[in-house]
Amino acid sequence: FKSKNSTEDVLGGRQVSAGVPVQGGVDAGLGDISRMDGYFDEEHFMTEAIDIFFNVQAAWVRGDVEQLRSIVAPRALETLRGELDAIKSKGLVNRVEGLAIKDSAITEAWQEKGTDYITLKLKASAIDYIADASGSVVEGSSTEPVQFTEYWTFAREIGKDWKLSAIQQPS
Repeated sequence: FKSKNSTEDVLGGRQVSAGVPVQGGVDAGLGDISRMDGYFDEEHFMTEAIDIFFNVQAAWVRGDVEQLRSIVAPRALETLRGELDAIKSKGLVNRVEGLAIKDSAITEAWQEKGTDYITLKLKASAIDYIADASGSVVEGSSTEPVQFTEYWTFAREIGKDWKLSAIQQPS
């Protein structure tokens, strides 16, 4: 899924700087996270974050709020639930097919009040469209993939599981 709001943080987390590193940069932020959690591993984080990306997309298409609950922070979950309810109330469904990540990179990493944050820039493509109950496309294309870039911010209390806390699209 892609939020229709292109520049705001749509999930209630901290504003993402769209690739401009925070003070000290990514390496300093990852170093801080590693010092507080001796088991933190950047490669493992990337694998987990990509898994969350695909699981959020799959849960979104199914409208599975329960699956989202385990991988999305509470404020973000409420925003997603509202968006899902709005689509469903119109008798529509968002289809996402052929989802593929073309590139990913950490753009921010920091700690704040006992919470770790890492933002990934994700370049992806998918066939993404809205259909009505009969299956007719009302928005997007069911045949042409779209390329998109999003910034996904993941958060966790130190030592706990990562959850999606924000999605932002560059303007």
